Amino acid sequence: VQDVEHPIALSIILTKVDLVVRFEEELLSPFKNLIDVINASEWVLGAFVPISCGIKSANVPMPLLFTLHAAVILKAAAAAAFSKENYNQALAWMEKSQGISGFMRWVGDKWNGNPTDRQMAERQMNEAFENYQQFEAIRKPAEALVKYVEKLPLISTDKSTRRYLEELSVIKLGIGLSQSRSDSLYKIHSDPFDAFS
Repeated sequence: VQDVEHPIALSIILTKVDLVVRFEEELLSPFKNLIDVINASEWVLGAFVPISCGIKSANVPMPLLFTLHAAVILKAAAAAAFSKENYNQALAWMEKSQGISGFMRWVGDKWNGNPTDRQMAERQMNEAFENYQQFEAIRKPAEALVKYVEKLPLISTDKSTRRYLEELSVIKLGIGLSQSRSDSLYKIHSDPFDAFS
C-alpha cells in the first residue's frame, strides 16, 4: 500500500449477515491488520459492507456503489483542487504582469516570442474554468451516492472495533426488520437498500 499513488476503494464484504445473531469482536478481529493498513494510507478508502445474499437479498449492490462513490468523490475532489490551483496560478501571473517589472517582462516576452504574463494568466483561468465545469458535472451524482454510502461503517482512525460492531448491528437490525415487516418494500420489490430505509 506504500507504493499506491492512486485512490482505491476497499470493501470488506460481510456476507450472510441475516444469519448472524449478534456481531462480536471475534468477527472483526481477522481484519485488524487490514484496518490498520487502510488507516495508514491516504489513498485507500475502506468500509465494512454487510450483505445478505439468500432468498431475500439485502445490500447486494453496496460494494459496487461504495467503489463507484469513492471513484466519483475522488474525481470531484481532484477537479476542485486543480481548479483552485489553476485559479491561484492565474492570479499569480496577473500579479507578475503589474507595474514596471511587469512591463519589462512583457517587453522581454514579446521580443523572445514567449507568451506574456497576461496570456499565461488567461490560460490558467481557462483551465480553472474547465476543471470547475468537470467538478460541477460530477457533484450531484457524487452527492446522490453519498446518501447510500454514508450509512456504511466507513473505516477511519477515530473508530474503535466496538463502534464498527455498533454500526453493523444497526444495519443488521434494518435487514431483519425489513424481512419481517409485512408492509416492507423489500417483500414487494426486493429492494436492495431496504436495510437503510
